Amino acid sequence: MNVFLITLSNFFKKIIFLILPYIFTRLIFFIFNYNYFIAESTKELIRSFLWGLRFDLWVIILFNFPFLILLPLSNKKFFSKTLKVEKIYLTFVNSLLLLTNLIDIEYFKYTHKRSTADLINLIFTGSDVWILLPTFIIDFWYIVVFWILLILYYLKVHKFLTKDIIKNIKTFKFSYSRHIYFYSNIFLFYLIILAFSFLVLRGTKLKPINILSANLHASYKLSALTLNTPFSIIKTFGKNFENYTIKKIPTNLYHLQYIKNDTLVLFKKKPNIIVLILESFSKDFIGYFNKNSIYTKFLDSLLQNSLVFEHSFANGRRSIDCLPSLLASIPALDQKPYKFSVYSSNELTALPMILNKMGYSTYFFHGGRNGTMGFDVFTATSGITYYYGKDQYPNKNDYDGNWGIWDEPFLQFSAEILNNAKTPFFAIIYTLSSHHPYKIPEKYKSILPDSPEPILKSIAYTDISLKKFFHKIKNYEWFKNSLFIITADHNYASSNFSKTPIGSFAVPIALYSPNTDINLLKNYIKNTYFQHIDIYPTLCWLLNFNDTIVSFGKNIFDKTKNNFAIFLYDNNFYYLKDSFVIVFNNDNFVGFYNYLKDSFLKENLITNYDSSMINTYKEHILNFLDNYFFSLNNNLTSLKTIKLFYEKKRTK
Repeated sequence: MNVFLITLSNFFKKIIFLILPYIFTRLIFFIFNYNYFIAESTKELIRSFLWGLRFDLWVIILFNFPFLILLPLSNKKFFSKTLKVEKIYLTFVNSLLLLTNLIDIEYFKYTHKRSTADLINLIFTGSDVWILLPTFIIDFWYIVVFWILLILYYLKVHKFLTKDIIKNIKTFKFSYSRHIYFYSNIFLFYLIILAFSFLVLRGTKLKPINILSANLHASYKLSALTLNTPFSIIKTFGKNFENYTIKKIPTNLYHLQYIKNDTLVLFKKKPNIIVLILESFSKDFIGYFNKNSIYTKFLDSLLQNSLVFEHSFANGRRSIDCLPSLLASIPALDQKPYKFSVYSSNELTALPMILNKMGYSTYFFHGGRNGTMGFDVFTATSGITYYYGKDQYPNKNDYDGNWGIWDEPFLQFSAEILNNAKTPFFAIIYTLSSHHPYKIPEKYKSILPDSPEPILKSIAYTDISLKKFFHKIKNYEWFKNSLFIITADHNYASSNFSKTPIGSFAVPIALYSPNTDINLLKNYIKNTYFQHIDIYPTLCWLLNFNDTIVSFGKNIFDKTKNNFAIFLYDNNFYYLKDSFVIVFNNDNFVGFYNYLKDSFLKENLITNYDSSMINTYKEHILNFLDNYFFSLNNNLTSLKTIKLFYEKKRTK
């Protein structure tokens, strides 16, 4: 066998050696998350796996290229000396990269996408992950087992592989002679390998592949299966909004909204406002929405006396996405959470700032450590004056050993603080006990109903904590003149519907006021889709604010506003308007569905539906996205910066 064939054979042996673990982790990822992928056929799944090899090769070549090309320059002695270095490098680097694939086996259930650079930020921001690491290892022990198997694979198979390569090198009989035949073979090898590597990294179109490239040759519904996590992290590291290119500079910033209410005075004086954000409280777990659930008896009774919205959504899939949506009306439409993007330094005109000017005192309560999810920083940025977390809680014996203070004592503490607050007040109370690892106090373990999922007992515990909270505050003077907004931070996928692109954002949103007939509002509802970014403008309308705000959401009582909701799911934008949903990535419109008839999005109508209607939806979503990304890129998220923007336009 000549030099060229031997070196080429050794190269591809190493490629196969390195790519097999990526195939293995993709297969495991698929098996553990089978219900999340909507495949039109087995053929689509096979295409997704095959095109996934392209992304695997991209990572392999990027991180292992030196060890793939040194072979032709090696003789047996040189190769033996570098063998230990190569073995340590290949094992350490590749097993670490593949660990992110394994983490996504479980983390995907929460985010519904391949993890991006924000995973690194979450790990190294605050101490929660490191404190909870032993719990994660115990609960997800199989991930550790898979990782150990991968490390053993690299160590054992590398030893076997190099024996074969050394045997081939012997046949070279290297003397580094000056024979043209030898060097021409080496040159040909490098020419082919460089061409191969260039095609992997750049493609035939001479453009680098990115996250959206996963949609080019496989179904967009399977892009998380086509991609791998190391690729997604690398491609989003240090970048913002790379999944959208502005098509047209907006002429009007329509998130600059004038709120006017001359039709309804619901409260005789300014009400106290309490926003209850219930950790992971999906509709699947709440008896009011799911008659089979027995875990939220108190919340069910509260919702019976509330204005509950049937089609209600979060605008993000993670706890960290909730506050920007709710307080600043900024939906999570980027790979990175707003808090970790460069746009987190933008000026805001957020809801608490408006309320401060209206004479409200503003509070935030979360039993976690100060710094958890960046809540303390964002609440301060948005104008909230008083922050109460684990650091401010007086009795450290109520620490749950994981995230923070148990819900029951922390809610009692929150009630006592609010009873001494200056009225009217605005308060966000964010629960935490229904977060993984779903621990509950020992005294409740025999009291709470048995459940098929660990989260359900913690849901029942938080429900009891809510009951005791309301029992305490109902005797306070301020209680009767209060408006409660009840929602969840994000969905926890349990039912088949909650694993679909739209269903994965479904959360409860309800309005409750103990001394006001809140159901009077039913006659004023003009929009059937209520999302987190709508809470800010809707609340301003209810409070008869009658002034200008900055909001990407809508007042649901305003008939002049579009009836819409918007989400980013697995690198695709889903725009829900009226009865339909249109699906768009940065390159193409890929889906159009009748959501009210086909909530699982099985029948794609994009090629056989009225083109004029589809074009209307296309125009709506592009206008929204252009406005959104242009505004964030140019710091146009506050009244001050928008005013300066228009002043500059007038002077030009």
